[in-house]
Amino acid sequence: MLAAACSGPGSRGIDPVPSTTTSTTVVVSVPGAPIDPWSFPLDHQVSAPTPPIGPLPSFNESPGCDASQGIRGPFAASEGPIPDEERVWGPWGGYFGRDIDEVRSHLVEMSLPNGEAEPVTVYVHERAAPALQLVIDNLLREQERGNVYPLDPAATSSFNPRTVPPWRYMSFHTVGIAIDVNSLTNPYRDDNTLITDMPGWFVKAWTDAGWCWGGSWLTIKDPMHFSWKGPRYTPGYGALSPMPIRTMGGGFDRSLTMETALDDTVSRDLLMADIDRDGALDLVSVMGQRGTGRLEILAARAIHRFDTCWVAGPTPYSPVDGADLLMADADGDGRPDLWVVGPDDDGTAVVVYTHASGYTAHLPVTRTDLPFRGDRLLEDLDGDGYTDLWVVDAGAALLAVWAGPDFDRALLEAELPADFSGSWRFATGDRSGDGVPDLFALGTDRLVVFDGSGGFLVTEEIATPAAEQSGSMQVGDFDGDGRADLYVLGDDGGLSVYLGGQRTVSDGALMTWFYEGDDQPWEHRQGCPFDPTEPR
Repeated sequence: MLAAACSGPGSRGIDPVPSTTTSTTVVVSVPGAPIDPWSFPLDHQVSAPTPPIGPLPSFNESPGCDASQGIRGPFAASEGPIPDEERVWGPWGGYFGRDIDEVRSHLVEMSLPNGEAEPVTVYVHERAAPALQLVIDNLLREQERGNVYPLDPAATSSFNPRTVPPWRYMSFHTVGIAIDVNSLTNPYRDDNTLITDMPGWFVKAWTDAGWCWGGSWLTIKDPMHFSWKGPRYTPGYGALSPMPIRTMGGGFDRSLTMETALDDTVSRDLLMADIDRDGALDLVSVMGQRGTGRLEILAARAIHRFDTCWVAGPTPYSPVDGADLLMADADGDGRPDLWVVGPDDDGTAVVVYTHASGYTAHLPVTRTDLPFRGDRLLEDLDGDGYTDLWVVDAGAALLAVWAGPDFDRALLEAELPADFSGSWRFATGDRSGDGVPDLFALGTDRLVVFDGSGGFLVTEEIATPAAEQSGSMQVGDFDGDGRADLYVLGDDGGLSVYLGGQRTVSDGALMTWFYEGDDQPWEHRQGCPFDPTEPR
């Protein structure tokens, strides 16, 4: 029988708003120098990330663990123990198992070193096992040096499917990526007082292997608790296929339409991106700041049914006329950065404002000979951890994907077997759930999906009412079943979602995997900086 896991509430509730602290260098401009719209003073520039960035998810439980907070657990149907048949929605389901029974089937038994005493048995998910093996190797090396921290088997526990009281969201123990060590001498404290008898070398054995220690949490302390930060932070991990999808493919005919906190907000662009790292796409408005032209970021958060706001910016510079605004991770922290992609003489230039800086600092400008034409998208096609630039030339029915971060090498050039006469909207997403991005094209009468794993040659044509709706189109997993859904963003800030999977629950229950509901009440337009109906 498995031992019980800790009952502390974890690091939930840590403010997701990023720090605006950056390392800067001030450069004095030279009078009379030619004006280059892509040349910025360096006082708002941060260094390019050190490769490899890694294409892998982050499950880091607290920003106190030397990284941004990662994707947290989804919500269960009720508080307390979770039965085997309960589904695990969203990114956790895709990585660890679509229900608790599947998670349980991927558990492996491992032994923590315990000096001269019997090793202590723990159960972890097989995808976390290599990371735990690194911990074990570190502890064995310390043991050879004479360093032993005695483990109490009765106070050490691992896999335990339950929610974190008093809430409904799943504990890291639920998917087998958390271990509690000597709970009696390392107690959970919600007053943020650290009480522990763990030596520093013992903690380091875990953190060096990519585990987050509860003693490093910022607002509470849980020093018994170690949770895996995810494959992004452990050496040796590569991309893994998602767990098999349980829902059948749908025809994008079932839809939900929602008012949002951005209704009637004047926006330069509406985008979808997971701003707060709960695993659900938020509705992002990129607005020009009055009187300056600089960009402000305003996001309606999915966790509150798009009814509250997250705000950042403004960017230090105005975008070049005609430039596209896109969002994708550029610096490897697993959070969406703002990309400004525009014309540069006969080529293309890219400036990226980082989420980590609150969109107030940018990475070095990238210039490429790639002609500025067609529709531009961002997605990591080859899984090397760098975001690639996709260019869809609808007139010629051509797709080209250019390898990031320099965009000077073509990963793919393919003819698209479709008639693109008329108006089309393009996005990337995963239709089949195989982990390979597909290309979605939404026309005025149908949706066409180009299969990425088939070289974008195999197409699926679907008649969907989404084609009749105006507004920009993006793709993401709204209901957490692993299949791509269509998001159509109205110019008034409204949102309609067309489901790509055949979910059987009611519309009101479709958001429960990331929806807080009455667990943590909020006020209408909480965090929003202004009333969009009032003059600014």
